[in-house]
Amino acid sequence: MASYLRIALVGLLLSLNVHVLALSTEKKMNPLKLPVFEKTILENGMSLWLSEDKEQPVVFFQLMMPIGTLYDPLGKEGMLTLISQMLEQGTRSFSGEDITRKINQVGGRLTVLPSLYGLEIHCQVLKKDIDLAISLIQELSQFPTFPAKDLERKKKQSVFAIKKQKTDPDYLATRYLDELVFGPKQRSGREATIQSISKINQSNINDFYYNHASPVGTVLVCIGDINSKELKKKLTKRFSSWAAKTMNKQTEQPQSATKQQLWVVNKEGLSQTTIALSLPGLKQTDPEFVAYRMMNYILGASSFSSRLMNEVRVKKGLTYSIYSSMQLEPDYGLFTIKTFTRNEEVAVTIDAIKQTCDQLINEGMTKEELDAAKSYYRGNLPIRYETPLQKASHMLNAWQQGLSDQEIRQELLNLEKVTLKEVNTFIKRYFKDKEWQIVLVSDYSKIKDQLKKSGLSVAKQLEVE
Repeated sequence: MASYLRIALVGLLLSLNVHVLALSTEKKMNPLKLPVFEKTILENGMSLWLSEDKEQPVVFFQLMMPIGTLYDPLGKEGMLTLISQMLEQGTRSFSGEDITRKINQVGGRLTVLPSLYGLEIHCQVLKKDIDLAISLIQELSQFPTFPAKDLERKKKQSVFAIKKQKTDPDYLATRYLDELVFGPKQRSGREATIQSISKINQSNINDFYYNHASPVGTVLVCIGDINSKELKKKLTKRFSSWAAKTMNKQTEQPQSATKQQLWVVNKEGLSQTTIALSLPGLKQTDPEFVAYRMMNYILGASSFSSRLMNEVRVKKGLTYSIYSSMQLEPDYGLFTIKTFTRNEEVAVTIDAIKQTCDQLINEGMTKEELDAAKSYYRGNLPIRYETPLQKASHMLNAWQQGLSDQEIRQELLNLEKVTLKEVNTFIKRYFKDKEWQIVLVSDYSKIKDQLKKSGLSVAKQLEVE
């Protein structure tokens, strides 16, 4: 009997120790380990962020100019994307072939990426090839020539891509949801078309770029096996002569919706319907962003353990995949749910999505769900920022979103602090007085009657060109 008591006592003590250890681990959650950058602003308004990381003899550069697709001229949508594709095609000193050969000879990487708010040049080389990387970045950012023959080739590729996108229901749902949410007066509400691409020529690309590309607001990040003091001198010498220009900052906001709107994009012959729903979201700088992130994870971002997956797929068998997501931009946020279903089940699927959201509002998130969400991010956030490249890109993106270095490092600590009561209070307030904006991509003739019977009024019907 005594031996059983000793075993039970040992088991109790072990369980208590594990529990205390878990609590201790949570309380001692450390800030994210992110690099410290030496930051300098040149006289022309360009910022240099430099950080030494001697783990590998590699150097990563990322230059971000604050001109993205948001700046596309009206009627010439697609211009910034073409510009991003053309920067590597030739500069004042190098042909496109020269650029490709030089970066390939040293085994480096050079890419140009457009986004809504920025145009980025990424370059990764060994330490011994730093001067080449600096030279290429300077040439691409300050002296591109946009060769006419390469522009025509890129325009043809863009037209082909546009035609291909028209066959993708998922793309169509996203594209027309943006138009519904933003309206045609804002850039996100307008797409690049064959017509808009045809209006773009070498002259207006050249004029647009050299009137807008500027060191003002541009950030050049460098992290890796560097000597910060020496590199700062080199970069200052290379980029200080870049003439500053002022331009009007472009912003946009989702339109305020006072009632639910449903658009149907008609594409004959589809046997299933793609469904996209959207509500205004939060920016990353919002004080309640952590609660918003927890809500998104539990509702639809946690794959097979999410409420939407459990209710709409597992219990009702209405879809194979359903998820929610947060679009985070400097000026706004968007919350989106996307799925697809058989044409016969469209109305009941939309109803199931709304019921799942209502259940979360009325019953709230459980402690187990919140613990699961925290556990996921506790493990996921640090591994997103393992390499110097990941760390630099994350910090630049977060800075663009409006976060300070200290706020970026506190991401995990803020996650631990949020309580179940705070999350559930936020959920009730978030969904209040908001109206879903919905886009369906379907064969309208197959779903028209069920939409009418279910009281789903179609505000607009569109035909795919």
